[in-house]
Amino acid sequence: SGHQGSGMMGLEEFLQNKTWNPSLSTDANGKRILRMRLELKPDVKADQLKLTLNGHDLRVEIDNNGLISWKQVTLWPTADLSELKTEFKDDHSLHIEHPI
Repeated sequence: SGHQGSGMMGLEEFLQNKTWNPSLSTDANGKRILRMRLELKPDVKADQLKLTLNGHDLRVEIDNNGLISWKQVTLWPTADLSELKTEFKDDHSLHIEHPI
C-alpha cells in the first residue's frame, strides 16, 4: 500500500511544480504557510480571473477579452480548501496562500 502518511509526500511533490512558484514560509505566529504565485500577462486584470475548485483541482481561468486560457494544479491530499486565500497583486501575479 505505502499510502499511509502520504500527506507530506503529496506536499513535497507539489513543491516541485514550478509553474506555481510554490514556497514555504512561516508567518508572525509561527504557522507554516505555503505560498504560490501564478505569473500572468501584464494586461490581465483581477476581474478577468475566475477560480474554481473541483475536488482538489484548483483551476484559474483567465478571460482576456474573450480569449480563455487556464492553469490547473492539483493540491496535495491533505489541503484544507476552506483555508485557501487568493489575492491578485500589482506584480501581475495571483498569490495563493494556504496554512500547513
